[in-house]
Amino acid sequence: MALEGDKRILVIAFLVSLTVSLVVNLIYVYGGQLCGGGKENIPIVIQETRGPAGTPGTPTRRRGGEGGGMGGFGMRQSATPELLALYKERAALYEKYANTVIEAEKAAGKDSMDVLKASFARDKAKLTYWRREADMRQMTGAAEAFLQYKFAGKVLKYTDVMYKAGVIQSDKLNLASSDLIDARIQLEEALLRIRDKAAWEKATKPLENYPINVTDELLRGLLALEQPRAPR
Repeated sequence: MALEGDKRILVIAFLVSLTVSLVVNLIYVYGGQLCGGGKENIPIVIQETRGPAGTPGTPTRRRGGEGGGMGGFGMRQSATPELLALYKERAALYEKYANTVIEAEKAAGKDSMDVLKASFARDKAKLTYWRREADMRQMTGAAEAFLQYKFAGKVLKYTDVMYKAGVIQSDKLNLASSDLIDARIQLEEALLRIRDKAAWEKATKPLENYPINVTDELLRGLLALEQPRAPR
């Protein structure tokens, strides 16, 4: 009886020791993420990149929990056919609405802010659809930032005319000015990710007076230049 009791105690002690060891390891590995610690507490995974034809490349370091990986939060999920169809339908509806507004303004012989707003909404919807169709990362890129900057610039000009005519107060003008600055900041941040600056300048040249002369080909050209920066 005493021998059986000793065996039972040894088994319990072994299980307790195993459990404590497992908990300590989990805290060591994930403690930084679970407790709000910095990146220095996150394990570093060594990955080897391969060049053409499977030739070994330079090992790279990636912190756990960043980017892709085994079920990481940074993984991109391909759109389902149903979701892609919704993006496409939305882009088509925005284009249809923009065409209606443009034709109405032409018939009235004037060019109002409605054309600018409708064109901007149309082109943003197109870029979003094309991004999803190409399985690109869903984020506002340099293409949208460029259009936003051009849009904000024209809004400021229109607002300035209204202010000088005494139609609106100075607070509206100040708001339009701050919107333009914000758009410039977003564009400059996005341009940091553009590798070929010369090609970007060439691609944006025909769109300096956006939305005049905008085409799908020009918009796709901007999207094509959104490539990750070259490694340092």
